[in-house]
Amino acid sequence: MFVQDVSLREETSSRGQAPHSIARIEVDQLFGRYDYRLPETDREIPQLSKLFVLYGDNGSGKTTILRLLFDLLSAADDRGHRSALAEVPFRTFRVFLADGTTIVADRARRVTGSYSVEIARGSKTLIAADWVPAHQREQAKGAARNQQWAQMIQKLGELNLAVYFMTDDRRVRSDRLPRDSADSDVDEKELLTTTLTWHLQRRENRTETVSEAMQRAAGWVREQTIRASNLGNVTANTIYADVATRISSAQDSERLATPETMQQLNSRLAQLAERSQRFAAFGLTSALSVGELLSAVTNAPPQTRPILVRVLEPHVDAMEARLNALQTIQEVVATFVGNVNSFWNDKHLDFDVQRGMQISTDEGQILSASVLSSGERQLLMLMCYALYARDQATVFLIDEPELSLNVKWQRHLLEALLQCISGSEIQLVIATHSIELISRYRDAVLTLRPQRVSPSLILPS
Repeated sequence: MFVQDVSLREETSSRGQAPHSIARIEVDQLFGRYDYRLPETDREIPQLSKLFVLYGDNGSGKTTILRLLFDLLSAADDRGHRSALAEVPFRTFRVFLADGTTIVADRARRVTGSYSVEIARGSKTLIAADWVPAHQREQAKGAARNQQWAQMIQKLGELNLAVYFMTDDRRVRSDRLPRDSADSDVDEKELLTTTLTWHLQRRENRTETVSEAMQRAAGWVREQTIRASNLGNVTANTIYADVATRISSAQDSERLATPETMQQLNSRLAQLAERSQRFAAFGLTSALSVGELLSAVTNAPPQTRPILVRVLEPHVDAMEARLNALQTIQEVVATFVGNVNSFWNDKHLDFDVQRGMQISTDEGQILSASVLSSGERQLLMLMCYALYARDQATVFLIDEPELSLNVKWQRHLLEALLQCISGSEIQLVIATHSIELISRYRDAVLTLRPQRVSPSLILPS
C-alpha cells in the first residue's frame, strides 16, 4: 500500500488545533430524549482537528448529528438549510470551534419548529436571530426578521468555513457545488412533514457524479499549477535580471574557474533533470533535457569557465525556482494518485494537467468512471473532494464511509484520506459502525452514550 500510518497526535499536537475545526459538540434532547457531550469532558484534544469520529449504535443519532452540522454551519440561504433544521427534533445544538467561536441553535419550549441561532466568540455574542415558519410570522415583523437573518447569514459566511457532506447514499452536498433546482428553501407549509420526508426529498435532488468530481479535482490542480508557475516565473525573471551584472563582473574569476565549481554546476543540472521527471509525470512541467548542456560544461576550455558559470548559474537558479514553486502541488498530486492506486488491483489512475484524470486497466484499456464498482467510485469521490477542498478551511462530513468497502479497504481508508488532507485545514467528521475503520485512531473516536432525559412531545412550535 502507498499509504503510510499517520500519527494524529504527532501531526496536531505540535501546532494545536486548526482554528476552524470543530472541537466539541453538545446536543440536548436529540429526538426529544438524548443528551450528548462530545467529547464527554471539555479538555482539548488536538487530534480532533483532523479527525472527529462519531461511533455508536444504530438509532443513537450519528447521521442526524452530521445533518445538523451540515445545515447549521452552511452559510447559503437558498439551499433548504434553515427549513431542514426546523424538522430535526432537538432542544439545543451547540458547535464549538477551536478558535473560540460557538454556533448554537436553540428552542425555548419545544423540540421541533422555530428556533434561534446565536454566534458567539468567547463570552461575547456576535449576533443572534430567530427563525420561525412563514405561517407563524406576523406581517409587521416579517421585514425585521428577514433583515435579522440576512445579517446572520453574512456572519456565517464570514467564518469562511466550507462544509461538504457525503451522505449514506454516496452523494456529496455542499454550498460550493452547483445549486440544485430543487434545493431552494423548503416551502414553509412543509415544515410539519417528517425528517424522513426531508431526507427522501434531498435524495431526489441533482448531485454530482464521480466523473464531475474528477473534473473538479483536476480543475483545482490546474488552477494551483498556473498560480505556482506564475510565481516561479516571477522569481526566474528576478534571477535573470542579475545575469548582466554577473557577466560584467570580473570578481571571483579564479573561484568560478575551479574544477570543484564546475563539478557543483554539473551536479545541480543532473539533480534538476532527475527532479523534473517527477513533475513531468503529471504534466506540471516539461522534463528538463540537460545532456548537451552537461557535455558543454564538461568540455569547456579553462579560459571560458568563468563566463560559462556566470551565465549558467542564473539559468540553474531559475529552473530550481520553478520546480520549488510547483513542489507542493506535485507532492499533493503524487499522494492523491498514489493513494487511489494503492487500493485498486487491476486498474490504475493517471493524471495529467492538460488531460485530467484517466482510468485504465493494467493492459492499457481506457475505462469510463461509470464502470467502476460502487466501492471504487466511493473511494475516488472521497479522494477527489479531499483534493478539491484543500484551498479553504473545510469540514468534510462523511456518513458511514465503510459502506461498499471490503474489510481491507476499511482498514486503510482513513490513512489514505489523512494523507490526502495533510498540510490543509480540512477536518474529517465521520459517523461509523466499523471497528476496522477506527482501530488505529482511538483518540479521535467519540462514542455516543445516550444520556436519556424525560421524553418531550415532538410537536411543531
